[in-house]
Amino acid sequence: MVDGEAGSKSEQVSSNTVPDEAYLQAVTDALDETALNKVIGWTRKRFRLLRRNGVPFPEDADEAYIRDALIDTLAGQLNWKPAKCQLSTHLIGAIRSRTFKEAKRYWRGESELADDPLPSDDSANAASTGIELEGQTALRELASMIRNWLFRAAEADDALLLLLMAYEDGITKPQEIAEATGLTTNSVNASKKRLARLLDALPPELQQDAASLLRRLSR
Repeated sequence: MVDGEAGSKSEQVSSNTVPDEAYLQAVTDALDETALNKVIGWTRKRFRLLRRNGVPFPEDADEAYIRDALIDTLAGQLNWKPAKCQLSTHLIGAIRSRTFKEAKRYWRGESELADDPLPSDDSANAASTGIELEGQTALRELASMIRNWLFRAAEADDALLLLLMAYEDGITKPQEIAEATGLTTNSVNASKKRLARLLDALPPELQQDAASLLRRLSR
């Protein structure tokens, strides 16, 4: 699976842009308790999943990644567009992108997380194992065909973006999605219906494969 995600929009670097006062105030206003709790809850779930898949992130990694994403957003290194998505969705996307890239480096034996980097002749096997783990959910297969189309179509729908992120992390039960994203169960179920309608609007050449994979998700 390739990590082109809702988070990729968050990772647009604007190194030559100095945030103005209005931008900084918008970030400050958006970072309320509800938004922060949503980011914290999702990030903790994310790291539990990665650790179960063998990636040895330290126990305080969730705090570090949240802090770095917020600092980079305030500095303009992560380009948040308030008209496009909520701040919590932006931060979650950035954290998801960064953690997946670090996990891929670990599986290849290239990460500082590994105490003893894997020998070069084992690197391909390590990468294959990691990619296999990441590819266990139906949406990862779906993503290989239609992920860019889906995320573009859902970019203005925060709840649907969070649902797609949860599916990509192998979280499929409504209650677990709610706990991981901060959405209500009702919002999760409503987002699933919107996803189904979105899949119905796919280009004809993708509809058959998408329908088959969606059936697997709903089992």
